[in-house]
Amino acid sequence: MDIERGEQNRVIPQKCPVCGAQRDSLSYVPLGYDEERTIVHISCTKCAGAAMIFVSQNEGGMMTVGVLTDTTPAEAKIFFESDVVSDNDVIAVHDYMRTFDGYISDML
Repeated sequence: MDIERGEQNRVIPQKCPVCGAQRDSLSYVPLGYDEERTIVHISCTKCAGAAMIFVSQNEGGMMTVGVLTDTTPAEAKIFFESDVVSDNDVIAVHDYMRTFDGYISDML
């Protein structure tokens, strides 16, 4: 979803969600987008607070969810560019742990 300037003003915070600083104190880093959703990392130069903003659009309209975070924009990019955990990954871990007999420190 490509957010146009007018839409961006409605979905991206105008103030820091942590300290309330005005928009000119915020920096925005896009983390990913497609036709239905956009993810943006915002950080405040005044308080160093940060949030990830998830914007989705469907037939029902536009929805925005913000989550406070302690990640930097670079860390968030790495997270969103990493591989997705598949069903098979979860099953493999479950099978391993079901038969594992030892201390957790041995597992790591």
